[in-house]
Amino acid sequence: MASYRVAYGKAASVNGNEVYVDLRKMGTGSDATTEFDLGPDGYKITTDRPSEEHMLPGIITQTLEVVTVWDSIKLDPLLTALANSSDGDYLLELKTSLTAQPFMITVLLPESFTVSDDAGKVTVKFTGTDGLSLLKNTLYNDDGVAYTDHATLKQHIENVQEKMLTWTRVNDLGTANPTDLRLGLCMGATSVDDEDYSVFPPSNTAAGYQRMRVHHRTFHKRNTDASMNTILLTTY
Repeated sequence: MASYRVAYGKAASVNGNEVYVDLRKMGTGSDATTEFDLGPDGYKITTDRPSEEHMLPGIITQTLEVVTVWDSIKLDPLLTALANSSDGDYLLELKTSLTAQPFMITVLLPESFTVSDDAGKVTVKFTGTDGLSLLKNTLYNDDGVAYTDHATLKQHIENVQEKMLTWTRVNDLGTANPTDLRLGLCMGATSVDDEDYSVFPPSNTAAGYQRMRVHHRTFHKRNTDASMNTILLTTY
């Protein structure tokens, strides 16, 4: 599924570097030229985790907050559409230019945006998430059907990646740019015969996570009636 721009804003740092906030809708359409004013607060990236305790299980997620000075005449129809949307319908992206590849892709959370009116000056705050936190109630299965047999660690990670609401957009960008890495994991050096860990083991051209296989049963739990059920992604 494609996506298209519905509006954008531009922020500039004190040294002149520019970042564009690209508000996109999933689906087919023409890129709009509507611009919103980011105002003095611009945008903020926040990294959240459930605890500062080392190695405590949980999901580390990033959120993007964007505060705009709203032009009601020009942008109110868009605000109505956003209010009636669902998670995954709209994306907030950060780019160095409108034609550049995004360096951050987030899912807009419709329930989280707020509107403030201070003496006629209307500001709207949007929040987007990288999608990891939205996996907390997702079962690890194939659209309701349990996975079977073994899969490599790489395939397990890709299965999870494809359940994220940002996946469709990421996949579109990857299709358009086939040389980009889908999973840039630093596991290419795996040979214990090499003290610098700089080469693959003899007769292997793939990293460990591409060779190691784990049965899907690892991610199952047994119900009281002895049937099997897939676990929530947050368990792992």
